[in-house]
Amino acid sequence: MGFDVIHLIEVLDFHPRDGSISLCDERVVIQSVSALCFLRQDLVQTFGIETARRMITRMAYAQGYLQGLILADRYGVKVADPSGAAFHELQGFGKTTIIVKVKDPDGPSFHEEGVIQKSIDAEQHLLLFGRSDIPVCWNITGFASGYHSAVRGQDIFFDEETCVGRGDSCCHIVGKEIPPSQHPAQAGSGFQAVDPLLLSNSFAGIRSAMSRKFEELRKKRSRSKRRKSYQPRICDDEVELTDGDERALTLPGESRFIVSDGAMASAVRSAMQVAPLPTTVLIQGESGTGKEFFARLIHHQSGRTNAPFVSLNCAALTESLLESELFGHVRGAFTGAIRDKAGLMELARDGTLFLDEVGDMPLAIQAKLLRALELRQIRKVGGETAIDVNARIIAATNIDLLAAIEAGTFRRDLYFRLAGFRIKLPALRERRESIPILAYEFLKRAVSEFGKKVVCISPSAMSKLMHYSWPGNVRELKHAIERAVIVSTGAEIQVEALPETNSQNAGKPLDTLNLKQNERILILQALIESKGNRSIAARNLHIDPATLWRKLKRYKMDVPRL
Repeated sequence: MGFDVIHLIEVLDFHPRDGSISLCDERVVIQSVSALCFLRQDLVQTFGIETARRMITRMAYAQGYLQGLILADRYGVKVADPSGAAFHELQGFGKTTIIVKVKDPDGPSFHEEGVIQKSIDAEQHLLLFGRSDIPVCWNITGFASGYHSAVRGQDIFFDEETCVGRGDSCCHIVGKEIPPSQHPAQAGSGFQAVDPLLLSNSFAGIRSAMSRKFEELRKKRSRSKRRKSYQPRICDDEVELTDGDERALTLPGESRFIVSDGAMASAVRSAMQVAPLPTTVLIQGESGTGKEFFARLIHHQSGRTNAPFVSLNCAALTESLLESELFGHVRGAFTGAIRDKAGLMELARDGTLFLDEVGDMPLAIQAKLLRALELRQIRKVGGETAIDVNARIIAATNIDLLAAIEAGTFRRDLYFRLAGFRIKLPALRERRESIPILAYEFLKRAVSEFGKKVVCISPSAMSKLMHYSWPGNVRELKHAIERAVIVSTGAEIQVEALPETNSQNAGKPLDTLNLKQNERILILQALIESKGNRSIAARNLHIDPATLWRKLKRYKMDVPRL
């Protein structure tokens, strides 16, 4: 029915630090079916079935109307179009299968029918009262009515023609558009029993109240987005990027990026500071340190987030192909140019163009890129007309550009044009204390992907990981863990499961590291071996537990959750 376009992860957020859950930006709670069952019983016994139906329907209508406003605002009517009852299934009220969905030009513009499986309303009512004389799926019909009324901006109401709670073979709901001027008695088949409720003026009050609540939530979300985009919360030398316990950042379509040490947190802080500004950015770092991820982070935290993010690897193409990819070409410009082609600088429009491995760009293309950046115009290969461009440029390189300038392979003027703001990403060997956290993150992902039953990394294997020099940085570590998970036959990764380079090349020994880094790594290893038990770790380190606690606080270290 198209609803899979919206995934649960997009609308449901858990905030364990402050004990809250949000669904579509609004705080919600998890309520047991037994409690809802008791509420229905109390309402029916106290006020009668008609009043109970009215109260539950109105409550569900309010929830559906608010969530419809939020989803339509965030994703658009086209995406938010499926039945509100289908969205309701995310909350466990039953599964709706749409069986009829038409627009009758000679009748109401909206008509939808669905069958509900495992309706919690019907199950509750049968359990409490036995068969009812009227349909009882009030939560689902009320929610769907409010949801569609919000999405479409007009009165749409769902009624139940057959109901398991009434003894029918299935729960069959029908939704129709009801013009405000139409009298309830003329509403048509399936609506006579509930029109006095659904068409009452009291629903106007609910819509008004939920509209005000929606505006409050939208303003709150806007303020929160600005804070996250331009003013990241800083705690000592850590950047708190999520509401979870782990310091990790997730971008749309991206894997999580772990931020677990001061050096990487400083790089993230710099990226967040420059993101809202129009300046060019140069990201420097070895292969595998996460340069493209940082480029995407800057793009998504800027005012260009809704515009394209376009990436080009400058080292992967010949000079002629690189020029064509960057600036485009016109038909007949060269052999094989059978049509006009837009370049990536043009396709990026008001978005971001990421030039990866810019240090490998040929000098001739460097000169043309410099001119394009200065004039904010490009000329296609073989073309005569200048084209205005407005893409933000983020460049990345794994080589020393200043050395390349001295060697005559990179233009000095282009360097200063690109390096409006520089971000240096540390190599993994420079932040060894992150290795255990990263290793276990990659272990968790690999186990999920490959269906293996590996649960931990042996102390000897972790020691090898900690001592290895990691020329491929985080990317190499990820592949090493994946390989180890694949070849491991037990629940623990042993040294033998690590790639040969990891097990043979120990890299720089601990005693040559500076004292602070040496001590941090020794503490981490002790905590890993004790599975996070501080008392055992302190005993193995031959220090008092209070001393270990002070060192953890001094180095701003967390006890790893293994």
